[in-house]
Amino acid sequence: MRISDIWDRLISYSHTNELFFEGSRIIAALSGGSDSMLMLRILYEFHKKGYISLYAFHLNHSLRAEADEEEAFVRSYCDSLGIPLKVEKADIRLYAKQHSISEESAGREIRYSLMRKLKADIGYDLIATAHHADDNAETVIMRLVRGTSLNGLCGIAPKNDDIIRPVLFLSKDEILEICECEDIPYVTDMSNFDDKYFRNRIRNNVIPLLKEDNPKFTEAVLRTTETLRDVRDYLERQTDKVELTFREDSISCNIDDILSVDRFIVSFVLMKMCRMLTGGKDIARNHIQKLTELVISGDVRWEYHIPGMYVYLYDGVLSFSLTERQNNKNSYEYDIEIGTDQYFEREKMHISTKILKKDKNFCINSYIKAIDYDKIRDRLFIVSRKDGMKFRPAGKGMTKKLSKYFSDMKLPMAMRDIIPVFMCGDDIVCVGGYDVDEKYRITKDTQNILTISVTYEGENDK
Repeated sequence: MRISDIWDRLISYSHTNELFFEGSRIIAALSGGSDSMLMLRILYEFHKKGYISLYAFHLNHSLRAEADEEEAFVRSYCDSLGIPLKVEKADIRLYAKQHSISEESAGREIRYSLMRKLKADIGYDLIATAHHADDNAETVIMRLVRGTSLNGLCGIAPKNDDIIRPVLFLSKDEILEICECEDIPYVTDMSNFDDKYFRNRIRNNVIPLLKEDNPKFTEAVLRTTETLRDVRDYLERQTDKVELTFREDSISCNIDDILSVDRFIVSFVLMKMCRMLTGGKDIARNHIQKLTELVISGDVRWEYHIPGMYVYLYDGVLSFSLTERQNNKNSYEYDIEIGTDQYFEREKMHISTKILKKDKNFCINSYIKAIDYDKIRDRLFIVSRKDGMKFRPAGKGMTKKLSKYFSDMKLPMAMRDIIPVFMCGDDIVCVGGYDVDEKYRITKDTQNILTISVTYEGENDK
């Protein structure tokens, strides 16, 4: 099999996944192994036609005695093709120890960091890595063994932002065959055969066993992950229906909005909020399950702690935050002395109430609210908003949670804790200077009217 034999597949794969376009400037991650050497040759075919600009990058990991020889090999081959090459050297073992991570993870972090720095320095667009179909299958199996989400089962994507994978559609066997037919030289990393590494145990023992039943196993997994990515993308579009509010250290949404989507989608919304707050990191599935249970439980107030993150439902708003929520220190409850002017020092608020007889000359304006005084059968008092409060705004034809009402009014969060809620027994009579409850509205049978005026220092009447 030669490069010409896979060219149509390559073009179709590249176009379908929008890997690169005419004029793209690509840095090829070059280890010297068969995968990256074939990828370099494929990209070189586009480069020599003037379709793309090509640059190569090699990281000397300093982990094996052969590392310097591999660096020399890569330098020689790039020189033979006239491809510019950037070589970096790093102490992977030291970095891994300093950051308490595996050498494999350390190598990946350093490699991507250096390639992105090079990309910025030379003004290039994309970074190409030589992941192939077998890598994808290994990744999926590893994640299955450890436990994973739908996102984990999606495997390795053909393109992630500035990272492209031009040979992902090829199996390892196909890559080796093409390298042989095209006389493409490569080096063999003997550490790939060391079964002390989890991935190597999958690669050297599990994959060959599965290929005995299905020689095209890795290609089958590739097709499955493509389908799962389509499913994931569809579900993510559904989560976009829930409007999110972003602050410096938190993400929040209205609980009614999240409950309006299908129950199956709720967990995806929660995962999305988590990822956006943590910069793309997933949280354990058991946390998502617990959060989903809390959201759909109907409880109006709760808090849940995840390492490094706080999640809480308060006053109808679900929030993911990097800091613990501070309890509302603005809560209050005061009696209203009907027929007087009262001033509340802490809230800087004036409330004036008057009793009037209803007559044909009486009129209501937007600053003075009027209620049917004959329906006040108990003490009239004011409170700050509380979780779960509901009322039926006069003339609106629906019952609303106070949190939803404030949200629809687009009132600032700080203002929502100050606005007085007029109460009679367990009933909301009036919300500040905004709306009267349907039960207490003035009707043709009303005889006595209670007017309410709310004024805040430095503001107009409400």
